[in-house]
Amino acid sequence: MQNRLQCDVLIIGGGAAATRAAVEASDNGADVLMVTKMKYGYGGSSFYANSIPWGVMTAGEGADAQNDFLDEILRASCGCLNRKLTEILVRNSDERFRDMTGYGIEFRNNDGTPCFGKKPRGALLISMDNARRCFGEQIAKRNIKVIENLSIHDLIVKDRICYGAVGTDKPGDWAVIRSKTVVLASGGAEYLWEYGFANPDMTGDAYAMAARHGARLANLEFIQFIPGVVSPLRRTNFHHPTLESLPLVLNSRGEEFLRKYLPEGVTAEECLKTKAGHGPFSCEDNSRYFDIAIYREELENRDDKHMGAEIRYRDAFYQDDRYKSWRQYLTSKGVDTKTQNLRIYPHCQGFNGGVLIDEHCATDIENLYACGECAGGPHGANRIGGNAVLGTQVFGKIAGEQAAMKSKNIGSCFYDDRDIGKTLEASFDTGNISKMRPEEVVSNIKSIMQQCAFIVRDGKKLQEGFEKLGQMQKGYNACRYIENPGTADKALNAYNSLLTGRMILYSMINRNESRGSHYRADFPEKNGEVFGSMAYVRLDKNSGPVMEKEKL
Repeated sequence: MQNRLQCDVLIIGGGAAATRAAVEASDNGADVLMVTKMKYGYGGSSFYANSIPWGVMTAGEGADAQNDFLDEILRASCGCLNRKLTEILVRNSDERFRDMTGYGIEFRNNDGTPCFGKKPRGALLISMDNARRCFGEQIAKRNIKVIENLSIHDLIVKDRICYGAVGTDKPGDWAVIRSKTVVLASGGAEYLWEYGFANPDMTGDAYAMAARHGARLANLEFIQFIPGVVSPLRRTNFHHPTLESLPLVLNSRGEEFLRKYLPEGVTAEECLKTKAGHGPFSCEDNSRYFDIAIYREELENRDDKHMGAEIRYRDAFYQDDRYKSWRQYLTSKGVDTKTQNLRIYPHCQGFNGGVLIDEHCATDIENLYACGECAGGPHGANRIGGNAVLGTQVFGKIAGEQAAMKSKNIGSCFYDDRDIGKTLEASFDTGNISKMRPEEVVSNIKSIMQQCAFIVRDGKKLQEGFEKLGQMQKGYNACRYIENPGTADKALNAYNSLLTGRMILYSMINRNESRGSHYRADFPEKNGEVFGSMAYVRLDKNSGPVMEKEKL
């Protein structure tokens, strides 16, 4: 069965960026349709449940405050961003925050310095349930149509012009959505790793769909990995500021191991306190030895049944009110750290790059826009904590507004169904007899990405992973499974994941240096420049991924 839908603006995604884009498009007079892979309010990065509620940054009023905030972002980014986009982010930060509080979302002041920031700024969300309800109310009051549990697998593109998208629902029925403009707001690809903070919808579909039709992707090598609890909880964001209380960090045999991975002149206390300043891994300071030590110790003792590093809190942790929210969170989950030590391991948490956008959130494909985590350009090698959420609101508003305005200048959206069939065939039919089932493909992708695209990278392993995914891509034919309603969704999603994984690995291969969140053991230093530049990867239909350097 095939469902045919039509709208002015199609929003692909259901998180904070998608919500803001949908609201703005509707307020600008467009007929808006939002499509989400999961139930609205429970998918994407925005609504990931296993962590203390997120924060959002603001510059503060006045030109001096904005200049200070801009300077913080540029320094953290190591130069690998689009300055125009960052200036837009800063300039609109306070107004977009006021929009959120106007929705009824409740925050408290952020008294701590955000990750990679220089001073306290912004605010912290009080309740995820409150944010989910308030965002949902904005959708409901505008009567924006939301279709849940519908996976978009491909864009309808002809002659570099986007006309809509094609997907499948849970029962396996096809949906063809004709739209005058499309906004990608479906988040990153954290679910492609074995250890990641992600709902199952975070498989990087936007990257694959956009690249397949000619859009460039930027900064895919800059991915945030942060410590996550693996026991007694799972996939839970570890509260890194508690490392300042100097807990014991033990291996599976109960031995302190951090010191043996530290270079001369760096103490365990310095390493822990520096790591307490930012959760995401970065090779820019001595905090990097904390994550690398856990990774290398795990490699050395991978046959042991206990995963990761054990964190044994001492008296200072229980006596400091700064850690009260973390203690309360753990208690709410039934964890008593006086009797249960936490075990942690780095998890994939966020993408700093994505589909390249300009200041109007437009991509290289006509009528296609992107915002939120799936968009590339506003963030660099490191991203200040809270700027991801800020970006969803700043660029979500721009994307929705621009998509709505553009739709008014486009006539009726007509596209022949026979051309849609040709599009799907060109996108997914490799012509091979598939020997792997979709579930097997996804499992292999997660294993390869975990082994080859983790915090410690080297050219040989990256190339091996890239070639393995390439072999799988050639040997796997998603079209052999799409006639079965029970496997169509999984089959097409698996093929998109293969393409996304290859684009990520290719980006990592081609940055032969260590910078920010990108650490190459075979190139442990920067390439000589304090401030670097973005690199773009695009997909050539004949030769595969191709790298383009930014023109300065």
